[in-house]
Amino acid sequence: NRDRNGKKVPANEYIISELEKIDELQSQGKFNDSIKRADRCLKTVKSYPEDTMSNKDDVMANIYSLKGNALLELQKYKEAKHFHNQDLEIAEANNNEEGKSRALDNLGRVHARMGEFEQAIECWTTKLPMAGNALEKTWLYHEIGRCHLEIGNHAEAKENGEKSQAAAEEAADDMWKLNATVLIAQAEVKLGEHSEALQSFESAMDMAKLQGDSAAETAIKKAINDCNTRIAQQLKED
Repeated sequence: NRDRNGKKVPANEYIISELEKIDELQSQGKFNDSIKRADRCLKTVKSYPEDTMSNKDDVMANIYSLKGNALLELQKYKEAKHFHNQDLEIAEANNNEEGKSRALDNLGRVHARMGEFEQAIECWTTKLPMAGNALEKTWLYHEIGRCHLEIGNHAEAKENGEKSQAAAEEAADDMWKLNATVLIAQAEVKLGEHSEALQSFESAMDMAKLQGDSAAETAIKKAINDCNTRIAQQLKED
């Protein structure tokens, strides 16, 4: 590959520059353009002889990952899944933990968007031991809990909500503390634990107020009213 002045660019320099450009296009929301650029880059990488490029597999996996992410944003879920699976296959073949972690993360997202909640849980649960820090764990536990809530595993949803909350405490992340508390409260409602749910929602309300999150405040206020209605109903029946 040559630069604008016709000078030959070393393979690695060209690749790094291309990957940055693909990334930049995605951050601008230009997903179709990023796919075209990824395809061109992939073709070039495949044409390099193995001996001139020691990390050829890693680079290809990286491009598959970027392409999968763009396709996910374009709601082309089946194609996105295909490329993230290719990323995972390369990572597994090369025993690349970082690549495996990335691919499982992305596959979980695709499955969840497709409503394939059990597969999403499987991907994210496999990724959990590879999570680098508490912030990554709080996100993973929250997403796993959400999926459990979707398929009616309410006790598992609550348990993962509590794990997410603990990780959010460790990460000192207020937004995720709020998200985890809401998830716990929603699971408690489904479990028929209405007074516990009320406490959880009230605690979430305090957090939302502190964070100035008015959208969350509105949603939580409605949930608190629903909880109070259910509790009153239960007292009547009893």
